[in-house]
Amino acid sequence: MDTVDACRRAGEIVVRAGFRLRHSSLKSEARYYELAGRHGLLRIAAHQGRGDAIDGQPVVARLTFVYASKREENRQSLSLTMDMLEAQTAGAIGRFMIASFTTPTLD
Repeated sequence: MDTVDACRRAGEIVVRAGFRLRHSSLKSEARYYELAGRHGLLRIAAHQGRGDAIDGQPVVARLTFVYASKREENRQSLSLTMDMLEAQTAGAIGRFMIASFTTPTLD
């Protein structure tokens, strides 16, 4: 699979896990997801991001798919199985859950 397909599939996984698409980049494949009751965004993209916040929400976890080789002839596809994709996505969800925790307030 290529990086764009990996991003699409990872996005489908996080949506099934309860996330909602918050923002889609107009310039790239980058997508930002939020989870109700949590603070921050999960970014899924095929390139490194420079921004730390989108629409005032901090990016607290990232899942980035990049080719290991810069050589064009080696950039046909990622050496990534569905199990590997799911494991990487689960790791990003876990990092998001840890980083997005906010202490509940007592009323």
